[in-house]
Amino acid sequence: MPFEGTIEELSLFDLFQLLSLSLKTGTLSLKTDEGGIKIFFKGGRIISIRKGDFIREKKDAEELIFSIIDANKGHFSFSNSQMPDGLKEDFTLRIDNLILEASRRIDELAKIKQNLPSKETVLMLSPKASDANSLDLTTKDWEIISYIDGVRNIGDIIEIIGNEYDTKKHLYGLMKAGLLTTVEEGYEQEKEEISKGPKKILLDTAHEFYLNGDFKASSSIFKKVISLYPEEKQTLYNLALIMIRTGDFAKAKEITGKLLLDPGELSQENVGELDSIINSILKFLE
Repeated sequence: MPFEGTIEELSLFDLFQLLSLSLKTGTLSLKTDEGGIKIFFKGGRIISIRKGDFIREKKDAEELIFSIIDANKGHFSFSNSQMPDGLKEDFTLRIDNLILEASRRIDELAKIKQNLPSKETVLMLSPKASDANSLDLTTKDWEIISYIDGVRNIGDIIEIIGNEYDTKKHLYGLMKAGLLTTVEEGYEQEKEEISKGPKKILLDTAHEFYLNGDFKASSSIFKKVISLYPEEKQTLYNLALIMIRTGDFAKAKEITGKLLLDPGELSQENVGELDSIINSILKFLE
């Protein structure tokens, strides 16, 4: 008979500790808001996790545990000594270490929640974002900034990026640094500053990624700028250059086609030359 019950009656914190202290080997089946999860124990330690597919990376497995360990509803069932045939030991996770880190995160997240607006709050770039060049922002910070458009709310951004704890922590840091603000607060600022400061920072960052050879990150930010500032024809031209560097000639051709119809401040001759080069490449590849 499996040992089973509801998470309301026995928290996952207590259940994990129980399986660890008793050095259990077997399969723990969970049903939470995260869906169905199977966690495989050997001698009281987690050696493999399956959520749909097996999770092979230790860090991904840890993040999954952190995302469910404070669940307040759901069902569990532990089958003692029952393991799938040929189960691979992908990693070894000590329960005491997991619980210590999870407790720290929960405490920190509680503090962040007190200061971070609700998930329904829509964020936008602050005029103060023009000072961002003096700050040591991470790739994760810039990824979050690329999704801030004055339309998506905090919940949308968390859903897109994932890892609620880490994303909330970075959102909180960006707001504390004055780079992000709520739409309500932002609309009270001067419109001229809103349109000028953030755009320059995004373009400078995109160029830096481009020079470093990170075309994917550069492309993502250029697309962000274009969505916010459709009149930015030079940015559209730069995006075409990236598409050429990454081998997406069809997309580059699509962009130059748009620029030929409306080059804006760009030289029609330069756009035409780039379009001609792309045409030659496409013809060669036929």
